[in-house]
Amino acid sequence: MNTLTSSRRTIALIFTVFVALTLTACDSDSNAAQGTCPDIGNLTPVELALNECGISGELTQDATLPSTITWFLNGRLQVGNASSHATLDIDPGTEIRGDSADDHLLVFPGSALRANGTGASPVRFLSNDDGVDGSGEWGGVFLRGFNGLPTLTGTQGANRLDYVVVAEAGAPVEVTIDGQTVTYQDNLVLNGVDSNTLLTFVQSHNSARDGLHILNGDPRLSWILVTGAQRDGIWYRDFSGLIKDLMVIHHQVLTAARAARASMPVRR
Repeated sequence: MNTLTSSRRTIALIFTVFVALTLTACDSDSNAAQGTCPDIGNLTPVELALNECGISGELTQDATLPSTITWFLNGRLQVGNASSHATLDIDPGTEIRGDSADDHLLVFPGSALRANGTGASPVRFLSNDDGVDGSGEWGGVFLRGFNGLPTLTGTQGANRLDYVVVAEAGAPVEVTIDGQTVTYQDNLVLNGVDSNTLLTFVQSHNSARDGLHILNGDPRLSWILVTGAQRDGIWYRDFSGLIKDLMVIHHQVLTAARAARASMPVRR
């Protein structure tokens, strides 16, 4: 098999896998168990409706989000802080929703997110409406490590994202850690993490800015699909990690605008 044929088959496989993830992004779990909201570590979620719970605050104990509940972010959900590291596990098929910039997931340096999706049951981060055609409707998912921080140091968290869809995020969010303030406007941010952060079979869809925003670190990413980003599919700076098996499909309007600029005559 020649290299060109092999590459085409690889791209076809990526596309087939992620089309399946996109098409399932709005499905609901009609078989979810009924009941009140379970405690999540030290956090007490708020019951919104049957099998729907609101969650926010600082998680300082290891905990798991079960797929029997649809989770609505009621502001920032922060995993860990400067004095308490924690790991948040997310079960396959779990759905997490937000509807404003206040609604976002921040993993503090030294803590970790383990989103344990599967091909049949991905973990899905979406906005709080029907469909997946919006953009900038909530904050996003931010994994922060120690690299690039002024004084804070420690052991990096072991983030694992497997079969995860992040869609319609990118509303501006200010994040201040160790006296350093940055503004994120992206679906998924990897800032200052190292090779302990691994992403496989992850799709970013309709980000208000970058599909994935990576800086100051060396995470490992494979089988990545970015669709509909308003700016760059992948943006990076001071990045020494690995990205393999990547496909970027630009937003239709953005692609048309680039084509129009390319066709303009050059002035001399």
